[in-house]
Amino acid sequence: LGTILVGVFAFKGINGISGLLEGNVHQFLVQLFAAVITAVYAFIITYVALKVINLFTPVRVPDDVEVKGLDHGLHGEKAYDYTS
Repeated sequence: LGTILVGVFAFKGINGISGLLEGNVHQFLVQLFAAVITAVYAFIITYVALKVINLFTPVRVPDDVEVKGLDHGLHGEKAYDYTS
């Protein structure tokens, strides 16, 4: 959000480049493009990293362990006993 808003609130008197408030749509689009490219890059790198990690060790627990609760499935105990 901060990166995109730089394209909105930039003033030529402060940093030499005007933003959307001063009528410079181009700078706003540059900032928006940079934010989108960064988000896409981060998504792709994270996805690839998780796929590689999943080759060596599962990233998710099995469904039956998740339903019972991770404390019981992974540690063999209950963290919260609401029956007492």
